[in-house]
Amino acid sequence: MSVLPTAYHGTAARYLPFVLKKGIRPRGEDESHWEYASRPDLVYMTTAYPFYFGMHTAEEDEKTVVFEVDLDHLAVARLLPDEDFIAQAISRAKNVPLAQIHNMVRDQLENWQDFWQKSIEHLGNVCFKGTIPPQAITRYCLFEAWKRPHLAMRMLDPCISIDNYQFCGEGYRQIVEWMFGDRDLIPTNNTGMSFPSGQEVDMVLQEQQKFWEEESKNRTGIEVHAVI
Repeated sequence: MSVLPTAYHGTAARYLPFVLKKGIRPRGEDESHWEYASRPDLVYMTTAYPFYFGMHTAEEDEKTVVFEVDLDHLAVARLLPDEDFIAQAISRAKNVPLAQIHNMVRDQLENWQDFWQKSIEHLGNVCFKGTIPPQAITRYCLFEAWKRPHLAMRMLDPCISIDNYQFCGEGYRQIVEWMFGDRDLIPTNNTGMSFPSGQEVDMVLQEQQKFWEEESKNRTGIEVHAVI
């Protein structure tokens, strides 16, 4: 029985054969695609945004693959918080610009190693220093985004911040659970959020719920495989 949480890593499907044989490796000398460059020696995982990261990496008309990782199979001493979590927390507490401290936090992330569980709790992200072995991968999900445009858009528009995760994190996590077949319904857009009452608002929310209930019955473009 797992004690530590499950996390996910999303990437392009072209890496699937390598990962199943050799594990999930850090990007190394490969170029980082983000505004703030990621650490080349870390594998980044998330409970909320793996399909977003995977679709960002995949080429046009290439499948996305998301790997489910059992953190119990990883050395806890090599788990680190996501630098975005630490940098955003410091920026808020010290009232300093994020750009001023982000790279410093990233390069000295080991100083905050004890906060890796807080990083999952408050941002949904966590890192691992080194290669994640194949034995830690329990399942993977292949996604053909072009076949499910509405679903893809739901996962392509996260604002990855502490504040946004507080309100929308549950909905993002539930989408991942549905993708892996662990829940029956895709959450509506309003999951985890409150709206003022009113007839027009209620009608919109009812239409959203009906739409996503219908989408939930459709598994086109989604394949989930257990790793044996």
